[in-house]
Amino acid sequence: MGIFEIILILIVALIVLGPEQMPELVRSGIRVYREIRTAANDVIQEITESLNDPPPPPLDQIAEPLEPPALHREQPASIESDANGVSGAQANQTDHAAVEPDSSDKPSPSDRT
Repeated sequence: MGIFEIILILIVALIVLGPEQMPELVRSGIRVYREIRTAANDVIQEITESLNDPPPPPLDQIAEPLEPPALHREQPASIESDANGVSGAQANQTDHAAVEPDSSDKPSPSDRT
């Protein structure tokens, strides 16, 4: 805005408002202008500072790499036996035989009394 536009606005304001309200209007205008200029300077300063800051380090330098979770599941007997070359039916027979206790460990009916 040039000086001519400012003078024209002041003359129109003087005619519309009158000489009594004109000084208060000029003070208000100057106050608003200063606030806008201060806010603009703050924004420019923040942008300049952020552009001058070094970029943050890559994430692989900040965080430690994650290890894959450990699998603690037991494999079913049929899968284990297939891996060993034994069929599922044969594996079930051998598993049951290994799990069943010996008859010598069981007390006889005459021992219970």
